[in-house]
Amino acid sequence: MPRYQKQFNLDIADIDLIERALRGEIARHSVRGNAVLAEPERREQMRALNALLGKIHNQKIFYAQVKAPGVPAG
Repeated sequence: MPRYQKQFNLDIADIDLIERALRGEIARHSVRGNAVLAEPERREQMRALNALLGKIHNQKIFYAQVKAPGVPAG
């Protein structure tokens, strides 16, 4: 029985391309406005796209400068 691959080798450009494609798909569905919300399967698809975009966002590690010069308590 085949096993699923648990780890993928994607670089930042690949993730950026995926995010842009997801945002474009969400925007394409949003243009239709209330007609999209009336159809339950489209509403579920929009919810799934937003959930996937959220998963990608939550896996990012954001770095910030610990002691920024010129910033109070920085």
